[in-house]
Amino acid sequence: MLSIVVLGCIIRRKKKIIPKIKAHNPLEHINETDSNQVTTTIPLETVSVGTHASDEGHKSEEAVMSSKSKENAPLPPQYAAEFEDHVARCHSKQDKEFKEQFALIQEYDPDFPKSIGTSQNFRKLNRFGNITVYDYNRVILGSIDGYSDCQRDFINASYIDSCRKRQFIATQGPLPKTVVDFWRMVWQERSQSIVMLANLVEASSVKCHKYWPETGTLSFGPFNVTITGQQILADYTTREFSVQLSESSEPALSVTQFHFTAWPDHGVPDYATSLLAFHKKVKKHHKRGMGPMIVHCSAGVGRTGTLITIDCVLEQLQEEEKVVDIAGVIIHLRTQRMKMVQSLEQYMFIHDAILEAVTCGDTQIDASLFSRRITEMSHRYPQTQLTEYENQFRVLEKVSPKPCEIPRNKALQHPFKNRNDYYLPSDDWGVVLRGDKQDYIHATFVNGYKQKRAFIIAQSPMESTARDFWKMVHDRKCGVIVMLCDLLEDGQV
Repeated sequence: MLSIVVLGCIIRRKKKIIPKIKAHNPLEHINETDSNQVTTTIPLETVSVGTHASDEGHKSEEAVMSSKSKENAPLPPQYAAEFEDHVARCHSKQDKEFKEQFALIQEYDPDFPKSIGTSQNFRKLNRFGNITVYDYNRVILGSIDGYSDCQRDFINASYIDSCRKRQFIATQGPLPKTVVDFWRMVWQERSQSIVMLANLVEASSVKCHKYWPETGTLSFGPFNVTITGQQILADYTTREFSVQLSESSEPALSVTQFHFTAWPDHGVPDYATSLLAFHKKVKKHHKRGMGPMIVHCSAGVGRTGTLITIDCVLEQLQEEEKVVDIAGVIIHLRTQRMKMVQSLEQYMFIHDAILEAVTCGDTQIDASLFSRRITEMSHRYPQTQLTEYENQFRVLEKVSPKPCEIPRNKALQHPFKNRNDYYLPSDDWGVVLRGDKQDYIHATFVNGYKQKRAFIIAQSPMESTARDFWKMVHDRKCGVIVMLCDLLEDGQV
């Protein structure tokens, strides 16, 4: 059921026999020789891109990514204090500088050995023929005796060093024939956080095989996965799982899946706000010692690379110098998994997300501290005589797009149905009247906390739009109307 909020004409703004697991030790040094490959040692001198002197490449002995670049690097880091101006400049002239920067990054395609993932035995286990793993840092699965589907050591998954060694595992969305391998990896690596950035199906295309039970317990090979909890919100869902290895005395592994459901197919979210809130929830849950955080989308490079980049840049800002080195992070990630951050749109979105995080800061308030925080926000700063409310509202006005910057072509085609021509419904969120040729109404969907499009915000009906208003109520099965204006205000109807 939807609720309608009607505005006035003036808008004020998760002792048995133990199976013998011949497991690869995930903590072993990664420069080792696999029986199926010649060597996994990557000479660091091969890590370069054009004249990009600042790239440090993948350091197998260090997980720390330096934010420092040489002054003559074509894509130097930006000081956080200057980042807003930098983003504005790069967006100007139809994103000219962003296009030039991403073209430089695209030149960086390290030719590291990929013989395992492209071999006759394993290439069918890749979701996409052109996306596989480098030999040197692939996740090597240990076998489990007695299970024929737990013998191969390959999975399309890569260890990712970020600010810490093996902080992440980036992987593709499981296929029906790799879902047992996926849970084998979770169990082997003791990973307790899974981040999913794609929906199971998008635009009639299967992006990921469902690897969890809707209710109760499902068995995937020797692994029994039980769903123990679920919370569905407007932009993401969290699921709690208990994972148990059959015929094992080992305790069950508690795993939480964070599923971001608002990433559009072939694009990026309109705004970074919900993804940043999602990222914060993931980070709050995931503690050091839990095992690598597993991140996947469909291919495990585009959206996966985007989120990992955002995570690393934000962590750099907290722990290192106050600089932003997005290009350096992406290039570093590409030494560990091919094509991380696939598109120009994703590259620009990362910048917009970091800018929002830097500009707005953390405005979430713990419920137990709410009363005290409200009092603190009412105090005026001596220097500016502004309260925290006023400061935050100024930031909100600054980062929000102006009404004229939002696509609203449909609304502009119906001037007589609008009380004013400035505050208009966007083309993406506007309500459409069903079955009418004249399907426009001055009304917009708004997400709630737990439900998408939970509300409709509308202008107060005019004499000429009253029929449209009631048709919308009928079409959308609205059971509640909240009216926030009088019939007559300031002499106006």
